[in-house]
Amino acid sequence: MLTERNVRALLETDGPVERMFLNDEFEVWAVGDDLVAKFPRTEIDAAKVPVEAALHPTIRGLLGDVVPAIRMVGTMEDAARRFIVQSVRPGHRVKRSRGSPSLQATACLFTSAPCSGRSIG
Repeated sequence: MLTERNVRALLETDGPVERMFLNDEFEVWAVGDDLVAKFPRTEIDAAKVPVEAALHPTIRGLLGDVVPAIRMVGTMEDAARRFIVQSVRPGHRVKRSRGSPSLQATACLFTSAPCSGRSIG
């Protein structure tokens, strides 16, 4: 499991980052108010990131702005695992209640992760 320090280093940011939720495939982190970062938990899930990135222009071309823009595809320390950073869907922001990101309901608005993922409080 990643720490806030790990995520900041991978994203090269000093801005706010907070874990939103964790499921069997990805750790999903809010990055500021407008971005979400998905970090794969296994090698199998890591293989999905380049596929998502490759298909993204076609899917976004067909569906338009309902598909969040990819802002970055990065590599984790082991170089085999890649992660992806996307914009929050247009018209939406990471919703915070008492300083923490709203977990599953908001996450479902802008990630491909299933809404049944286990929330981390």
